[in-house]
Amino acid sequence: NKWVPVASMNQARADHATVTDNNGRIYTIGGKSINNWDSVLNSVECYDLDTNTWINLPSLNTSRCDFAAFVDSQNMIYAVGGVTKNGGHLNSTERFDPAHPEQGWRFVSPISKSTNTQGTIGRDGLFYIMGGWLPGLINDVEFYNPESNSWSHHSSMNRAQNNMGVVKSQ
Repeated sequence: NKWVPVASMNQARADHATVTDNNGRIYTIGGKSINNWDSVLNSVECYDLDTNTWINLPSLNTSRCDFAAFVDSQNMIYAVGGVTKNGGHLNSTERFDPAHPEQGWRFVSPISKSTNTQGTIGRDGLFYIMGGWLPGLINDVEFYNPESNSWSHHSSMNRAQNNMGVVKSQ
């Protein structure tokens, strides 16, 4: 019931994604270097609670910030969409298997539009992304099915939004 100090990350970053895998390890993915705001990162670190250490993992194929990330029921980690160094937007999705880190990050089915986005896991186990910036706000909603490696459109939000918080409903 109190905050306690833990080991510092190997690289300070902002605008990154953070997920917790099914084994309780914390992954910090991509983002921007706080020492150089023009630098978009592809580096990935994993925090192990048992050893209080951050471990460098294989880097993303594409440097990205302002993107969605999630962990599926098979403990695969995904990075979706985002923004590149020059402000360009990505539609790519990358997947990482913590059980086989030597395989690195692999591209899987991309989202339909190049955008930064936010997302959450639904009660149905699918991953939903919503809103974003193209440039210009969008109200799109898509969902990813890890079993079929496919994205599908869902009904759009009533209002276009970006940089909103999303949570999993119980």
